[in-house]
Amino acid sequence: NPFFLSMLGSITRACAKEGYDLLVSFQSTSSDWHADYEDSHRADGLILLGYGDYIDYQSKLQTLLDNHTKFVCWGATVDNRPDLTVSCDNYGGGVLAAKHLIDMVRTDCAFIGDASDHSPEFFARFKGFRDTLKAKGIEVSDRKMANAISSEDSGYHATRSLIANNVKFNALFA
Repeated sequence: NPFFLSMLGSITRACAKEGYDLLVSFQSTSSDWHADYEDSHRADGLILLGYGDYIDYQSKLQTLLDNHTKFVCWGATVDNRPDLTVSCDNYGGGVLAAKHLIDMVRTDCAFIGDASDHSPEFFARFKGFRDTLKAKGIEVSDRKMANAISSEDSGYHATRSLIANNVKFNALFA
């Protein structure tokens, strides 16, 4: 995902500027993975990116909080504590994308992503997008929505499913 690569590059530069190294690791299958990093002194803290289904992940985030693990989460607010979260204005991003497509006269839009509480970032982006189109009298049809997670493969398959179901659109938003 180019977005994550760009973000990791920025995080790496910020860490180096503060005298830290960045350890990038995929989550272990260990049930106590957060402690494994701290106890082995391999990491002073954790940055969680791309956690998947937010509702399913909440118990893991609670475990981190209960164990006083030093972490920050990219994305949705954790435990109603904005101090644990690094985020962006996904709603505003959806608004900007919709305005751009309106300006380009590309308003027959399809959406790929997860427009639910399971993926708060996708959902906020979708809401900004939908609300902006709706203000112009344009509806996003449920038929033109396909579920996808944040991966190239999932986006590809979601788009292929729209095409296979003969869904016509002149803009695609994720």
